[in-house]
Amino acid sequence: MANCSLADRNCWNKWLNVALAGNSDIAGGNPPVVPKNTMHNAIIVKCAAAIIREKSLLLTRKKGTQTFISPGGKPLPGESYSDCLSREIREELNVEVSKQTCLGLFNGTSTFENVPIEMHVYLVEITGEPRAGMEIDEFLWYRGDAAKQALKIGSIFRDSVIPLLTSKKLIA
Repeated sequence: MANCSLADRNCWNKWLNVALAGNSDIAGGNPPVVPKNTMHNAIIVKCAAAIIREKSLLLTRKKGTQTFISPGGKPLPGESYSDCLSREIREELNVEVSKQTCLGLFNGTSTFENVPIEMHVYLVEITGEPRAGMEIDEFLWYRGDAAKQALKIGSIFRDSVIPLLTSKKLIA
């Protein structure tokens, strides 16, 4: 499955269903890879991390913005989602990924580009203490009580990921 096209939703969905079913083989398995010669003009593909500590979710704010988003980014051509996420976390937070588990595939509109986005979200465990790195102005540990504040959060995490993590009692 490592060479399936992002346009081939059946390939991704089969891999995702196996991952969500808890197949132990998936840890060593290969998720879809971004094809080398594919341009994603109509849709942004992003890999995002849900990093949780003590029932709080790590969110980042890019330099020059007011909205908190998930750590992560866009895969480079030919780069697997797993490798993309590890690279982005290292660049943005100066930590290493020690474990990643697929949480789900979410669709919406990009907060910054205002175009459709396909977000592959993983529960991620890290080694080390996060420090703001490339592109990141600040980060925070989000808890549900922060919702009462005027905190701006990217739409997919605000509308889909945070409610899912809350319903699973992974964050407070």
